[in-house]
Amino acid sequence: MADLLSNWTIILISLAFMGGLFFMAWLGDRRADVLNRSRWRPVIYGLGFAVHSTTWAMYGTIGQSAQNGWVFGPTYVGGILVMLFAVGLVEKMLTIGHRQNITSIADFVSARYGKSQSLAILVTLVAIIGVTPYIALQLKALASSFNVLTGGFMEQSWPSSPLPFGRDTALFVAVLMMLFSILFGARRVVSSERHEGLMLVVAFLSLFKLLVFIGAGLFVTYGLFGGLGDLIDRAAVEGIYDHVQEQASSEYSFLSSIVLGGLAIFCLPRSFHVIVVENTRVSDLKVARWIFAAFLFLIGLFIWPITSAGLLLMPADANPDMYILSLPLSTGHPAFAVLIYLGGLAAAVSMVIISTVTLSIMVCNDVVIPLLLRSAFFTRDTTRDFSAIVPLVRRIAIVLIISLAYLYYRILTSYSELASFGLLSMALLSQFAPPLIGGMYWKQGHRRGVMAGLLAGLVVCFYTLMIPELARSGLWSGDLVEQGLFGQSWLRPTALFGTDFMDTVGHGLFWSLLFNSGLYVFVSLRSKANLVEHIQAATFTDQDQGESGEDLSQFREVVNNADLQSLAERFIGEEAAREAFRKFADDKGLSLQPSDKAVGATILFTERLLAGAIGSASARVVLKMALEGRNIKLDDFVSIVDEASTVFKYNRDLLQSSMDNVSQGISVVDHNLRMVAWNKSYEEILGYPDGFLYEGRHVSELIRFCADRGDFGAAEPEEEIRKRIDYMEAGSAYTFQRFRKDGTVVEMRGKPMPGGGFVTSYTDITEFKNAEAALKEANETLEQRVAERTRELATAKAEAEDANRSKTRFLAAVSHDVLQPLNAARIFTSALDQKSFDGKTDDLVDHLDSSLNSVEEILKEVLDISKLEAGAIRPEITDFALEDVVAGLGTEFRPLFEDKGLELTLKCGGYIVRSDRQFLRRILQNFLSNALKYTRQGRVLLGCRRAGPDQVRIEVWDTGSGIPEEYQEQIFGEFQRLDFLDQATEKGLGLGLAIVRRMSGMLGHDVRVHSEHGRGSCFSVTVPLGERTAQSASSQKDSQAQWDSFAGRRVVCLDNDSSILLGMEALLGNWQCEVTGCRSEEEFLSALAQTRPDVILADYHLDGVRTGIDIVSAFNKAQAGEIPCIVISADQTEQVKKEAREKGYYYLPKPLRAASLRTVLAKIWSEG
Repeated sequence: MADLLSNWTIILISLAFMGGLFFMAWLGDRRADVLNRSRWRPVIYGLGFAVHSTTWAMYGTIGQSAQNGWVFGPTYVGGILVMLFAVGLVEKMLTIGHRQNITSIADFVSARYGKSQSLAILVTLVAIIGVTPYIALQLKALASSFNVLTGGFMEQSWPSSPLPFGRDTALFVAVLMMLFSILFGARRVVSSERHEGLMLVVAFLSLFKLLVFIGAGLFVTYGLFGGLGDLIDRAAVEGIYDHVQEQASSEYSFLSSIVLGGLAIFCLPRSFHVIVVENTRVSDLKVARWIFAAFLFLIGLFIWPITSAGLLLMPADANPDMYILSLPLSTGHPAFAVLIYLGGLAAAVSMVIISTVTLSIMVCNDVVIPLLLRSAFFTRDTTRDFSAIVPLVRRIAIVLIISLAYLYYRILTSYSELASFGLLSMALLSQFAPPLIGGMYWKQGHRRGVMAGLLAGLVVCFYTLMIPELARSGLWSGDLVEQGLFGQSWLRPTALFGTDFMDTVGHGLFWSLLFNSGLYVFVSLRSKANLVEHIQAATFTDQDQGESGEDLSQFREVVNNADLQSLAERFIGEEAAREAFRKFADDKGLSLQPSDKAVGATILFTERLLAGAIGSASARVVLKMALEGRNIKLDDFVSIVDEASTVFKYNRDLLQSSMDNVSQGISVVDHNLRMVAWNKSYEEILGYPDGFLYEGRHVSELIRFCADRGDFGAAEPEEEIRKRIDYMEAGSAYTFQRFRKDGTVVEMRGKPMPGGGFVTSYTDITEFKNAEAALKEANETLEQRVAERTRELATAKAEAEDANRSKTRFLAAVSHDVLQPLNAARIFTSALDQKSFDGKTDDLVDHLDSSLNSVEEILKEVLDISKLEAGAIRPEITDFALEDVVAGLGTEFRPLFEDKGLELTLKCGGYIVRSDRQFLRRILQNFLSNALKYTRQGRVLLGCRRAGPDQVRIEVWDTGSGIPEEYQEQIFGEFQRLDFLDQATEKGLGLGLAIVRRMSGMLGHDVRVHSEHGRGSCFSVTVPLGERTAQSASSQKDSQAQWDSFAGRRVVCLDNDSSILLGMEALLGNWQCEVTGCRSEEEFLSALAQTRPDVILADYHLDGVRTGIDIVSAFNKAQAGEIPCIVISADQTEQVKKEAREKGYYYLPKPLRAASLRTVLAKIWSEG
């Protein structure tokens, strides 16, 4: 047996064992696809969790039990509790890891907090500092077990000083670990840091060390003693339990170890790598959690029996960590001792390889590669191939990390038990808990808070844990530990702030996490997040987020597919990149032609592909640098914006002209109570001198001018000024009549505006007041005079109403001229949105589009209500299928709801209703528009139900903020918007529901609202049923348009406005259509003589007598085949819409929405 236990025999057995593991890993990589499809995949994954258990599980837990009297390992308890009760946290971490293509714990934290490179470097450095003691623990345990097995230190604890390098077993173990870590984990770079072969090895090693430990427990319990009862009785007789209890640690130590064990599940880089990075399917966690919990329970069962046997049979000076190995040797069972040694080797190999591979990925992806990308090494040659550099960097990192661990082992090898090594490392790495957990559940978490917290936690850990450890080893003065910093006892590292009732590890863990979490929250609350941080925070904290929140709009259509594939080849290799792009194209059903412009999905895929090799933060830097300078030129953008600005100026002048033609005075102030707009009537009614009014003048100066002029009579001027300012600041609506010295009477009506500000109307009601006074005077004396005055009053009222109707007719009549330039601006904005610019320019385009949306909605509401008041539109009652209207609304709104992440459900039976089709559609359109604006998350339902024998009630339910009961009637008034409901990004005048009330009144339909604040609302309209003779258009054709490619489609646009033609060419050109613009009938006929288009887009009102419909119809009549046509007009009267329908043409209103045009085109071409 001496030969068996010779040095070379043990070395050869170790090498053979490691060689077998390497063959298993190689075979696993070759059969990766089979393993991923195998039903054993969740089992392999669950056993991989056991990388959590290292040589400490084989040796250190027994020494810990002997020292503290613990029957079961508390760290195992923590791990079991997480698997049983906190699996939701682990599952969310897995989901995020898949979504973000996470490659390491540093990558996870960096991606959550704005993909911060500096934060990724900090996390990597903390991980290296924390993992180094743990790797040193493995070296120490393996060296010690080898020496015990070969007879080196069987009867003594540890050498009093480090051995010479030539005799130091740990040095050879470190070199062996370097070699196998490189072979196992750094042979190649993959697009996702999953190593199927390595995971197969880890699973085998986990099962092997579990069986070995259970075998050792059974050997001790039933081989050396007569069973568990005999062992307990012998220990009780010998006083073992009494001896252990005398030196047992407090319950605080036990509890702190439970916390450490629970946090270690996802804070240790190796555990995070196995659980998150190596996961193939989130569903595997359902099986894996129970396998890992069972593993921890089984491996902890025999800790106390082995400890008791060691205390009974081994000498008093024997090392408790080596009891499991010394017992079979001392009782004549060396073969079993070799098996236990191999179990310890298995535990060490899995931990060291996974840890070093994980750290090498972090060092490479988050430290070295970012530095190379910013150095001249990359910027001078942006085509440099990185596929050979990345594995080289990782191999060097592995060598340096294990060398650092060996140095730590050499310095502290004589002074610490294995348990202290492990707990110290776990306490350091537990500092990742606040940013990890907080990042998944708290949106306000900020990278500055993370950095401040981590640094504080690291400093406190060093002060409370490392300094006492260094003091025990003689490398630090013991005065600081005994007396405290600056001689203050309450600053002692082991009793900070007087907390001397905890053990060293529990004390350090408590204060480090307290400082870490406190600074994380405090600094985060005082820091302002940028756009990327906002997006990433929402992606990590919201469960229903699908794709990464990264904004890739800056890269759209500025790079082709060949460029992206070439970029990927430089980091993961040509063959791997080609295969990845081929598989992506197959999965998405795309044809990735090399010269085609890349779409957003392809750019996102490329970023994730790079993230798998170099981390998400580095991938983002690579994409930005590779695509730099390829966006639209700034001069071109300025030219486009200048043109759009001209259109805006024209619209503003037109609106100002409209206001000046209103007899009522109007003034508008902003939220700072400064003038922003007014009309001439306002100046005339209030008698302001020329030049007195200007934009930005505070309203208090205007009120003071009126007070000094004596408009307030004998009242105290300051009091009157203050009273009016208070009304505006409070946002209170008011009505007031001012009797001025010259005898005129002015009625003022003020209302707050959405988003702040105040609008006030001024009406000269002097004649009305005079008539009222005269009537009062003559009321009791002369009936005839009353009648006369009544006639005069009626005449005055009729004139006022006529003036009001004139105003309304004027606003309705200018709708075409107002909407025409706005339509051009809308088309230009849609075209701009297809382009990519720098960040500031993209923001300007977004603001431009948002402003156009607001102007468009306001104009539409004002024009609609003006037409209703003027009687320009009347309902046409017919019988029609309700599902036709509902289907059209679904086509219009479903893309808008999907863009906002909301679910729109339409449930409508085959009802035939009697109403005006357009009026009813507008009512339901308003309900859906409000639901879209005021619903942040959840769903919206449009459904129908019977309301008696001859009526049907159409309801729109949402999950928005709801409306308090006291405001539910108020919202149907004009200019009514409730501040606490104003969550929509697009502002309006509050006329939508007023229009609904007018239309429903004209139709005789009952409109109601049912709402509960905080839970959502239901708006409904009740409609009478019609005759069953009506047919459903939607039943005769497929409502789901099949979208074909727009590429190469020929489109002819007929419009007398050249700016609209330019906008159409830009918009449709972005969709890869061939566009021909025509300003007249002659140009139109000339263009059609040269080519036959796939569709015609025609304005209705042109310069000549003939309309767009007349011209297109005449051409189609003269041709053999009918060319589809879309009539696009600012004339939204029923006459135009009816004429288009009769010709079989589609109708779209101006301002034109790009999404609506794209939907109709897709429908036309799918039917063609």
